[in-house]
Amino acid sequence: MKSKKAFISTTKTASISLLGNPETARYFWLVLHGYGQLAENFQKHFSDWNLNEHYIILPNALNYFYLKSGKGDVGASWMTKYEREKDISDNNHYLNQVYEQLILPHKKQQSFFVIGFSQGAATLIRWLAMENLLPDKIILWGAVFPPDIEQEKYLEKLKQIEWWYFIGTEDEFISNDEKEKQKHFFQSHQFNIHWIEYEGKHAFNEKTLYNTLKL
Repeated sequence: MKSKKAFISTTKTASISLLGNPETARYFWLVLHGYGQLAENFQKHFSDWNLNEHYIILPNALNYFYLKSGKGDVGASWMTKYEREKDISDNNHYLNQVYEQLILPHKKQQSFFVIGFSQGAATLIRWLAMENLLPDKIILWGAVFPPDIEQEKYLEKLKQIEWWYFIGTEDEFISNDEKEKQKHFFQSHQFNIHWIEYEGKHAFNEKTLYNTLKL
């Protein structure tokens, strides 16, 4: 007899790192880390910011794993190719909950910025494309626009956002050909995008971000 597959929605407790004071902040940030990282480690990039002016929310991806040999350091992943549509749906629901519970109750006139590093950028783009939410700025870092979102119904919405794309000159995961492909995509679809190439590898650099956006 051929086996069948069933799916059950279940509750999972997510871990989220918070920096700053939402009652005094002028800027709200939602930051998604990359593959194999954790929010509590990624938050170090923002620890020197003025946390009276910046309220920073860093959710952990929902899928944890040991980085080496089944022991030691732990990282997280937003999704894999296995049951990818379920992961995308779960991520969108998760980020909606983060926004509704940790941002929306405090948000008045503050600017709302979102950052996606590497794998976190694709998750961020899918969420914004599929849900009824537009931030003031979206910052992609060392990232590739997800091909499944290259549909007119999504692009028309996303083009309403101000985009910033940061890429290192020596990014070891994104080739020069892929960089040019990404640049052509944004330009050909007439995105409002600032393209920033800096000297460096596939790593987030908070000083480059802070100085470029003149925060």
